[in-house]
Amino acid sequence: MKNKALFLDRDGTLIQHVPYLHRIEDVKLLEPVITFVQSYQARGYIPIMITNQSGVARGMFDEEAVQQVNAHICKLLAAEGITIAACYYCPHHHTKATIQAYAITCTCRKPQTGMLLQAAADFDIDLNQSIMLGDSQCDWDAGRAAGCQVINVAHLQADPLLLQSTTDSMFTQQKE
Repeated sequence: MKNKALFLDRDGTLIQHVPYLHRIEDVKLLEPVITFVQSYQARGYIPIMITNQSGVARGMFDEEAVQQVNAHICKLLAAEGITIAACYYCPHHHTKATIQAYAITCTCRKPQTGMLLQAAADFDIDLNQSIMLGDSQCDWDAGRAAGCQVINVAHLQADPLLLQSTTDSMFTQQKE
């Protein structure tokens, strides 16, 4: 039997959105999401972080800074009993890059599905049984295109009772 994943956008979903975040001291977990991730991890979902990081392509910070921030987030989540199995990030931007090596049209940048498909291959994941939790259209589009159910993190923040729900009412089916 294949695994199921809880794919988690990083900025604005797991942590407070800070434009072009690259310093660990600026990381702040979003509390309602912690409870949600704990609940789904307990149900057998593998938590996996999926994040676009175009600040690398724009020359604002390097991939090492992304990896340091991701490792710090994983450490904070581990203190909450959450084990992030892997962190996938896209450093590219096809039109906004100032560093030529990152100025490509890739398949990993959400709303493309590359990061989700790679995680599915790496962890033997059934995407149709998996969930993408995010705060933006590109998160939801990537999740849907990969075959996942999609949850808008704003629904969790607006109604904490949804954290206890396992019904389809949590899942966004329409474009938001």
